[in-house]
Amino acid sequence: MLIPIAAFAALEAGLDVRAAVMITAVATNIGYATPVSTPPITMTLSGGYRFMDYVKLGGLFNLLAFILIVLLIPLVFGV
Repeated sequence: MLIPIAAFAALEAGLDVRAAVMITAVATNIGYATPVSTPPITMTLSGGYRFMDYVKLGGLFNLLAFILIVLLIPLVFGV
Protein backbone atom coordinates (compact mmCIF):
# COMPACT_ATOMS: atom_id res chain seq x y z
CA MET A 1 0.00 0.00 0.00
CA LEU A 2 2.89 2.36 0.65
CA ILE A 3 4.85 1.63 -2.53
CA PRO A 4 2.58 3.66 -4.85
CA ILE A 5 2.62 6.56 -2.40
CA ALA A 6 6.41 6.48 -2.17
CA ALA A 7 6.77 6.19 -5.95
CA PHE A 8 4.42 9.12 -6.59
CA ALA A 9 6.15 11.25 -3.94
CA ALA A 10 9.55 10.46 -5.48
CA LEU A 11 8.31 11.41 -8.95
CA GLU A 12 6.90 14.69 -7.66
CA ALA A 13 10.16 15.46 -5.83
CA GLY A 14 12.28 14.54 -8.83
CA LEU A 15 14.01 11.65 -7.04
CA ASP A 16 14.81 8.14 -8.23
CA VAL A 17 11.64 6.05 -7.94
CA ARG A 18 13.62 2.82 -7.52
CA ALA A 19 15.40 4.21 -4.47
CA ALA A 20 12.15 5.37 -2.89
CA VAL A 21 10.54 1.99 -3.47
CA MET A 22 13.54 0.14 -2.04
CA ILE A 23 13.67 2.38 1.03
CA THR A 24 9.95 1.86 1.61
CA ALA A 25 10.17 -1.91 1.20
CA VAL A 26 13.10 -2.28 3.59
CA ALA A 27 11.71 0.17 6.15
CA THR A 28 8.32 -1.53 6.31
CA ASN A 29 9.91 -4.93 6.83
CA ILE A 30 11.83 -3.67 9.85
CA GLY A 31 8.53 -3.78 11.75
CA TYR A 32 8.65 -7.56 11.79
CA ALA A 33 11.26 -7.42 14.53
CA THR A 34 8.59 -6.91 17.20
CA PRO A 35 6.11 -9.50 18.48
CA VAL A 36 3.08 -7.30 17.78
CA SER A 37 3.70 -6.86 14.05
CA THR A 38 1.76 -9.92 12.87
CA PRO A 39 -0.45 -12.52 14.56
CA PRO A 40 1.91 -15.47 13.84
CA ILE A 41 4.80 -13.67 15.49
CA THR A 42 2.57 -12.74 18.44
CA MET A 43 1.75 -16.44 18.85
CA THR A 44 5.43 -17.13 19.55
CA LEU A 45 5.03 -15.27 22.85
CA SER A 46 3.30 -18.40 24.19
CA GLY A 47 6.59 -20.27 23.69
CA GLY A 48 8.06 -18.56 26.73
CA TYR A 49 9.63 -15.58 25.04
CA ARG A 50 9.23 -12.20 26.70
CA PHE A 51 8.61 -8.92 24.96
CA MET A 52 12.09 -7.71 25.93
CA ASP A 53 13.62 -10.69 24.08
CA TYR A 54 12.13 -9.30 20.88
CA VAL A 55 13.21 -5.77 21.75
CA LYS A 56 16.81 -6.87 22.32
CA LEU A 57 17.17 -8.78 19.06
CA GLY A 58 14.72 -6.69 17.07
CA GLY A 59 16.30 -3.45 18.24
CA LEU A 60 19.70 -4.59 17.02
CA PHE A 61 18.18 -5.65 13.72
CA ASN A 62 16.39 -2.31 13.36
CA LEU A 63 19.59 -0.40 14.07
CA LEU A 64 21.58 -2.48 11.60
CA ALA A 65 18.91 -2.11 8.91
CA PHE A 66 18.74 1.66 9.44
CA ILE A 67 22.50 2.01 9.12
CA LEU A 68 22.55 -0.13 5.97
CA ILE A 69 19.70 1.85 4.42
CA VAL A 70 21.40 5.16 5.10
CA LEU A 71 24.77 3.96 3.78
CA LEU A 72 23.84 1.72 0.85
CA ILE A 73 20.85 3.39 -0.81
CA PRO A 74 22.89 6.45 -1.87
CA LEU A 75 25.69 4.20 -3.13
CA VAL A 76 23.46 1.86 -5.08
CA PHE A 77 21.03 4.39 -6.51
CA GLY A 78 23.18 7.52 -6.54
CA VAL A 79 20.68 9.53 -4.56
